[in-house]
Amino acid sequence: MRPNEKKASFKIETTGYAWWDYGLPGGGNIIDLCMLINNTDTKGALSILENTNLSSKSFFSEQQKTIAPPQNQINIKNTQPIRNKALIQYLNKRKIPLEYAKKYISEVHYKTPTGKPVYSLAFENDKGGYELRSEIWQGGTSPKYFTTIKIKNSTSINIFESFFDFLSALVYFRTYKPNHTTIILNSLNFKEQTIDIIKIYKKVNLFLDNDNVNGGDAGERAVEFYKDHHNKIINQSLRIYPKHKDFNAFLTS
Repeated sequence: MRPNEKKASFKIETTGYAWWDYGLPGGGNIIDLCMLINNTDTKGALSILENTNLSSKSFFSEQQKTIAPPQNQINIKNTQPIRNKALIQYLNKRKIPLEYAKKYISEVHYKTPTGKPVYSLAFENDKGGYELRSEIWQGGTSPKYFTTIKIKNSTSINIFESFFDFLSALVYFRTYKPNHTTIILNSLNFKEQTIDIIKIYKKVNLFLDNDNVNGGDAGERAVEFYKDHHNKIINQSLRIYPKHKDFNAFLTS
């Protein structure tokens, strides 16, 4: 903190080895911080950290994550079409052409509690909140909820876990609009709220994460959850990208 500042511009979460610098703005895990301080790449950062006093057990056992500004302190000042070069480069890295992205996501500008300007990609949910993404971190604004894209006369419904997976599917199938009504959960926590919706459709296509790749079981449990509430569940993740964590990982591979 500088002498004339009243609020800290650098925040550290010691239990997760995560940090956020409101002055950049940016954040990440301990490897990101080491790369930034020493102007090196991932390999160089790991080499430096191996020669420090950090316990390898404590370092690698903690879940690496990125701190974002608290959601209740994010006040969107401006929403506009995507123009920022850094955000366009981030989309390119994720293999999402700008012409696809512009149809569903925007560029938003807001300020951190210290007054620093920040920009990111924004995907709006059904309640007016946003999922926010940039190269540095991911977060969102309140209220959190899922996003629905309705297609008239649709007899099937698609369910995606994230909007990057949804955009990846559009790119993969070379279409700007899904053929069926689509829900982007934005979080698996909202799957319960979609049950009454899926019951009116004859078939449910799931595009969730593959647990055999990412080592967890949340996606598998979500598939079983939907199978308990609908008799025609198609797990498209196992059909299209069985060897990849999610649709975007498949697309970028």
